[in-house]
Amino acid sequence: MRTTIDMPDALFKRAKKVAAERQTTLRMLMVDALERSLSESSSGSFRLREAAAGYGSKKGVDANAINQAIEDQREGPFSQ
Repeated sequence: MRTTIDMPDALFKRAKKVAAERQTTLRMLMVDALERSLSESSSGSFRLREAAAGYGSKKGVDANAINQAIEDQREGPFSQ
């Protein structure tokens, strides 16, 4: 299947360089990267990892609260 992808010029140049270094095509590099990315996601759901910001304080919203809000939105009146 053919498709068109819009990406930053710098990323495209890096990908072409890596493909040449690996002696492969840009197409195969992108297919491999997409297959790896999809196979890594066993749950099929994005989960935000804990990454507290600040100076050691745990104030604010944590990753669990954000993940719950995402799930709530998915299950809301517009999900289907």
